[in-house]
Amino acid sequence: MGSTAHHAPSDFYISGLDSLRAYAVIIVAISHWIPTGFSYNIGHAGVSLFFVLSGFVNGLSWRRSGEGNYFGFIWRRIARIWPAYFLTVSLSVLFFFDMYEVSPVWNILFLSDVASTMHRAPLFPAHLWSLGVEQQFYFIFPLVAALACKVKSKYAALIILLSWIFVRLLLGYFSDENIQLIRYSIASSMDLFLAGLFASKLLFVNDRPSMIFASVSGVVGFFLVASCFMGWRFSVLYAANTGVALISIFLIYSLVSGSRVLSAVTDYKYLMYVGKISYGFYLYHFLIGIALYPVLQSHGVLAYFICSFALTLIASSISFHFFESPAKDYLVSAYKNVTKKVRAT
Repeated sequence: MGSTAHHAPSDFYISGLDSLRAYAVIIVAISHWIPTGFSYNIGHAGVSLFFVLSGFVNGLSWRRSGEGNYFGFIWRRIARIWPAYFLTVSLSVLFFFDMYEVSPVWNILFLSDVASTMHRAPLFPAHLWSLGVEQQFYFIFPLVAALACKVKSKYAALIILLSWIFVRLLLGYFSDENIQLIRYSIASSMDLFLAGLFASKLLFVNDRPSMIFASVSGVVGFFLVASCFMGWRFSVLYAANTGVALISIFLIYSLVSGSRVLSAVTDYKYLMYVGKISYGFYLYHFLIGIALYPVLQSHGVLAYFICSFALTLIASSISFHFFESPAKDYLVSAYKNVTKKVRAT
């Protein structure tokens, strides 16, 4: 089978990605609202999927921008992330300050993951570590993307992803198994972002090696994640992230290829909408869950989940339409105006 090039237009949009985001954020919310009892934290699987999707979307964005507009790339990320993020930090300080173990300055500087690593324990608000990791990744993204693009062989890419298990082994060995470093740091998450970058390359060339790479990635990833639910400590600590990364490559490739099987569980407009507002949903669900728990704990888990989900859905929807999107549009427009004036001078 000959290769077929896929050239994505500037407005390229894959609706199924929003559905994957919806599944990811719902998994995270369930892990925070309902104790599952699994040896493997399914919420972390949701965050890992977010990281892969971030690498994928930003890989496409970097390609479209000519792989050279670094400051434009960073500013678009700032415009999307900072407004709702700092609103969440402000709300957590205003209403839950007594729950902070360390200064909220760590959150303000996007270094929650670093603070957690230093204290060897998750710190309040526990979910903001992922935004710290993602923001750190954005600053080194051009270098990572440039190196990833030099990997021509898809099989070499698979080896690189699998080798990150040994990177985590080294992190564990030299840190006396500091779980926060092994599981919740930029170094331990790099294979997730790389998986997204490699998946963004598959979008442009649809050939047999790409199909084989995606399929093998999915199979290997499935066994790695499945081993986590068997209670294997090695898998839970060191292999879980890579397993999710490999499965995510298969899911993204299948969506791009128009898989009917995957479409059957992603082509729902309400699911896509949840994915569209998933960033706000992720940010607000944790604080809303904490606020509702004392009020609803006596009414049972189901009532607590339904009320938390409904209130988070309303809050994130209002935030997306009346705060996040207007703020992003304003900041992007301001950047364009400034760059035009600079060029004119």
